[in-house]
Amino acid sequence: KEDADKCIEFLKFLGDFSNIKVILSARQMPDNDQRLNDLYIQKHISKSLEYEAVEEYFKEKGIEVEKTLLEKFYETSRGYYGYVLMTINILKTYSLSMEEFLAEYEFRNEDFDIFLVVKLLFYIQEIL
Repeated sequence: KEDADKCIEFLKFLGDFSNIKVILSARQMPDNDQRLNDLYIQKHISKSLEYEAVEEYFKEKGIEVEKTLLEKFYETSRGYYGYVLMTINILKTYSLSMEEFLAEYEFRNEDFDIFLVVKLLFYIQEIL
C-alpha cells in the first residue's frame, strides 16, 4: 500500500509537467482509485496476436526468422503486440538477428518486458 501511494504521488508530480508523457505498462490497473482522478489516463489493452499474425508481421517488415526461433520468440513474448513492435524496432535499430536477440535475452536473465525496456533506454541514451 505504501509503495502504491508513493508511485501515485510520483505520477501526479510528473503529470504537472506539460512536456512529459508517462507510459506505464501493468498487468492490472485499478478502475476506482480516486487518487488517480487528477491524471489523464488513457488505457490501451493489448491482446495477444496469433502465431501466424506475428509470423506475417515479421515478413511484412522484411525480417527473416527461422521457424524455431520465431516459435521461441512467440512463447517468450506471448504474442503481445507491443512486445512484437518493440522487438522489430530493436532488431532493425541494432541490426540484430533474432538468434542474437534471444541469446542476449537469455544471457541477461531478466523478465522479457524489462529486457525490452532496457534495450530501448540504451538506444535513447545513445542518440541523446
